[in-house]
Amino acid sequence: MADFLKFATEWPIVKAAPWSFAGALIAATLLLAPIIWLVVSLLKNEQLAGKETQIATKNAEIDFLQRQLTEYQNKLKVGSPDEAMQKLAELEQYSPRRLRQDQKDAIERTFRPKYEYRWLIQIYHYRECYDCADYGRQIRNVLQKDTSGSVGLADFSGGDFDDKEGLYLAVANPNEPPPIALLLAKTLSAANLNYTFTKSPFLTSDGDKTVNLLILPSHRV
Repeated sequence: MADFLKFATEWPIVKAAPWSFAGALIAATLLLAPIIWLVVSLLKNEQLAGKETQIATKNAEIDFLQRQLTEYQNKLKVGSPDEAMQKLAELEQYSPRRLRQDQKDAIERTFRPKYEYRWLIQIYHYRECYDCADYGRQIRNVLQKDTSGSVGLADFSGGDFDDKEGLYLAVANPNEPPPIALLLAKTLSAANLNYTFTKSPFLTSDGDKTVNLLILPSHRV
């Protein structure tokens, strides 16, 4: 309101000298124009610089990912996704074996021995094997949750098993396996652990009740 009153009081002066007022207005505009142009230019340059920085950052990320992809391809020595999947499957054969949780659960559900005698299972792990001892220990720990018997763990050098791989369920007389051996076989099958049934290479004092589980390498080079 005050600005309007001021304008109303000064309007006669402007009306009396319109050309002078117009000249002053034009002069003021010409003086302000460079300043306005400079401010607009600075804002525009700042926006362009920001976009250029974003583009440079994205290009750097793309170059980094491309170098990584090339490095991985060189290490895997593959040229297609199918070849990469095949190479990965080959490498997984050399990863340490681990009992999955579903396998542990299957062993606990199935292995429920109820015999009048105290049963014994002896697990032997191949001495020259990088994961046999730990894998045997995992199986032993789950089986031993049933305390009506005992599960031992020891190593062996191989002998007739130097060229074999996987799990071997061994008994003194394969034609007449003891009940605990049959239950162990059922348990391994329930847990999807492949095994081979064979004659035990070890002599023990309990004769036909001998049950051995041999842990051999998962593969042979």
